[in-house]
Amino acid sequence: MLKIFFGYIGMIGVTLLGLIGVLRLGSAIEAPASVKGTWEFRVSGPDTAVQCTGLTGWIRNPELQISQSGPDLTIHFHNTSEITLTGKVQDLSITAALENPEIGNTQMMLSLQLNRSHQPDKLQGLLRMPNCVDSVQLVGTKVQ
Repeated sequence: MLKIFFGYIGMIGVTLLGLIGVLRLGSAIEAPASVKGTWEFRVSGPDTAVQCTGLTGWIRNPELQISQSGPDLTIHFHNTSEITLTGKVQDLSITAALENPEIGNTQMMLSLQLNRSHQPDKLQGLLRMPNCVDSVQLVGTKVQ
C-alpha cells in the first residue's frame, strides 16, 4: 500500500514539475502584434508611381482587408479580389508580397510599420513594384 502511495505522489510531482517548466518557458513568448481587420489608406507619391502599379481603381477606394493567423498575414485589396498578398508581422513591421509562381518572381512588395501611439492604430509604409522606379507611399488607419 505504501508503494502505491509513493508512486501516486511521484506521478503527481512529475506532472507538476512538467507544468511549471512549460509555464516558465512559455512566459518569455510574446504574441505578434494584431493587425487583422479593415484598413483605410491615404495614398501619396508621384503620379507615375501610382500609374505604374496598375492599381488606379484601388487608389480611388484604398482599403486593405488583413487576415491574420499568428505572425502570418493574408492581405486583400478592396474591390480587387484577384490581388492577394501573403506576408508576416514581426514586432511592429509588416512585409508582404504578391508572387507569381509561374515566372518565379515577386510582382508586388508591401512594407509597413505599425504605429500604436495614435488611436486608432496607424500603418505607414511603401508599396513597390519591380518595374516601377518610384514607390507609392501609404498611410493607413484601422477602421474595423
